[in-house]
Amino acid sequence: MASTSNKARKFGTPLFCAAWASADSTDASVAHGISYAICGGGGGDSSSGLRNTLVLARYDADSRELSEPLDTLFTDDDTACAMAMHPNRKEFICTFPATERHNGKLRLLRLTGGKNLRLENVERELKPLQDLGEQRTVKFSADGKLLAVGGQDGHLKVLKWPSLEVVLDRSDAHRSIKDLDFSLDGSFLAATDDVGPSRIWDLKTASPAAALPLNKAGFCCFSRDGARPCLYVTSAEDFKGYITTWNTKWKKVGSRKLANEPISALTISPDGKLLAIGSSEGEVFILSASKLSVLQRIKRAHMVFVTALDFSPDNRALLSVSGDSSARVTPCQTPQGWRTVVILWIILIALLLALILSRRGSLEFFSSASTHSSEHDMI
Repeated sequence: MASTSNKARKFGTPLFCAAWASADSTDASVAHGISYAICGGGGGDSSSGLRNTLVLARYDADSRELSEPLDTLFTDDDTACAMAMHPNRKEFICTFPATERHNGKLRLLRLTGGKNLRLENVERELKPLQDLGEQRTVKFSADGKLLAVGGQDGHLKVLKWPSLEVVLDRSDAHRSIKDLDFSLDGSFLAATDDVGPSRIWDLKTASPAAALPLNKAGFCCFSRDGARPCLYVTSAEDFKGYITTWNTKWKKVGSRKLANEPISALTISPDGKLLAIGSSEGEVFILSASKLSVLQRIKRAHMVFVTALDFSPDNRALLSVSGDSSARVTPCQTPQGWRTVVILWIILIALLLALILSRRGSLEFFSSASTHSSEHDMI
């Protein structure tokens, strides 16, 4: 299903990362379709005239629009380029690229304030994450107990959270890490490399489990439902966007072209039923994770490349941001699963049986009435 409608909100600076956040459970607005989104970006050096910021906005499911910023946190000359939201949806880590003042850094932040929500830095020294250089990607595991960071120089580091105990530390893990994702149970970590081969890391042994024969890979994510575990990896062939699926024996089981241009962002819904991709031309696609079929296609969702995507915790909405300074939320049209189809068939069969039995009962009634009438006439 294609759509060109756009209720994007402009935030005045290029956006490179985004995630859904949660207010306190005592906030009654949550029960009324109100959610919160955090977006980050900027123009780099102050001479660009575009300020580096993190913005907090409210999303109303009824109006399907993002609000003007509820809060803005300025990050000086540092541009947030990647974001990992902890599963508690309040704490998050941002990566910032190298500048004249540093070689790249990470920062822990949080959403706080109750009814008067705001963004703030967490005053905690992340020693094992210091002096790692420029980090391109950062991810929490599904249970929030592990944190992985991947560097421009190929350095891969995995730590326990929040203790920061090192699980894996390989400075030569890759040539340049593009993306990371944990398996649902946290046993494996996929790391894609857009220069060299991508790898699967066994976190129990802190060693490589497999190398995927896919050079210049893009983004990756593991399945989330646990029933049929697999890994999705994006790639570009002849400047077209593809997703390749791998099983947990690390064998390729399928590949499909989904966009006529390279894929610039990828995410999966918390329940594992939906995938979403963004393209270098600003399109957004919502896919069936099981079939890789297109369920929704939003043409011109953004004017230029999509930089980040995130499904809401309830799987009902997709947040997307772009280098054109815009953020938008797309309501998800969830496909009917096989259980729904089976239930509908059961209801239909039950109705047909009821109709048949009803007609049979009517025929028996009239037949009985006719017999009694004949006997009465004979008397």
